[in-house]
Amino acid sequence: MNLSHFCIDRPIFASVISIVITLGGAVAMFNLPIAQQVNGADNMIYMNSSSSSTGNLTVNAYFQIGTNPELAQVDVQNRVNLALPQLPSSESGVPKMLDWFAPGMRFNASST
Repeated sequence: MNLSHFCIDRPIFASVISIVITLGGAVAMFNLPIAQQVNGADNMIYMNSSSSSTGNLTVNAYFQIGTNPELAQVDVQNRVNLALPQLPSSESGVPKMLDWFAPGMRFNASST
C-alpha cells in the first residue's frame, strides 16, 4: 500500500498531515531573522531571497535609483549583524557581500 492509497482510505489522517505541514511552513516563514532585519532598509524598493538545503541563503535587495551604494551597503550589513545573534549556535558562516551593482545589492550568508 503506497502513501496515496493510505491517505485516500484515511482522509482524517491526510487532513491532519496537511495541517501540520502548513503550520510548519508558517512557523518557518516567520522565523527568518536575516530577511526580517533587511526588510525596511532605507530606500529599498523590494527584496527576494532563496535558500538551499546546504544552508546557503541569498538575499537580493533592490534600491531606488540615486541611492548611495556605500550607505546602502553599510545599512544592510548593520541589519544583518543585528540578525546574527538570532541564528542557531551551529551557524559558523559569516554573511559576506558578493556582488555590488547599482541599484541592487546581493549578499550571501552561509553555514557549514
